[in-house]
Amino acid sequence: MMKKLFLLLPLAVSVVMYVTSCKKKVLTCPEYESKFMQEWFPYSTNNNVFYFSTGDGMRDTLTTNAIVERSQVVPEQTEGFEQWAEHCSVGSIISSTTNAEHPHWLHMNLNHITRGLMEGERMEFEFGAMSIVLYINGGEFSGKLALESLGKYWYDKLDTLKANGREYYDVVMLSVVDLSVFKDQPEPYQVDKVYIAEGKGIIGYRNYQQSKEYWVE
Repeated sequence: MMKKLFLLLPLAVSVVMYVTSCKKKVLTCPEYESKFMQEWFPYSTNNNVFYFSTGDGMRDTLTTNAIVERSQVVPEQTEGFEQWAEHCSVGSIISSTTNAEHPHWLHMNLNHITRGLMEGERMEFEFGAMSIVLYINGGEFSGKLALESLGKYWYDKLDTLKANGREYYDVVMLSVVDLSVFKDQPEPYQVDKVYIAEGKGIIGYRNYQQSKEYWVE
């Protein structure tokens, strides 16, 4: 009897080790791929200051912060009746410096997500009061808006655009179609159009209250 037990012991240990290894499978996340951001928003990791002006001399300032890249495991979470599975969070964020004493320092937050809880590569684009979620495909804007952005915003693509004495190519125009997004927002945040050029980043925008377009200098 004891001999049989000794023979069965290695088998039992192997089964336990197999089950344990299956339960404790380690999630590994890929490194962040920055090609899209480098090609569409080529801002350096140091603070960059950009000036935007109108034809009649009004001026706004955009100061970008350092790029923060991430590739990390987000543990399983439960909040009320909602539960999130363990997943990878891979992407980068570029934000702007704002200051209450400088109301014309523009608010911007670019969150590029290549891997997350939701499927599909996307960008959470915030500029002023705009807050748009767009899908990215093959390192390009796909032209598709996420469900939460439909009915509030519009996407358009321009082959060329001439502004402020310059000519731009492959320009993406994002615009507001539901003006309720401006509710309780100060005037500088009431941006209803943004122009983005490949290789240049944000090249211009329109202030809804002022009915004026600002272009990068």
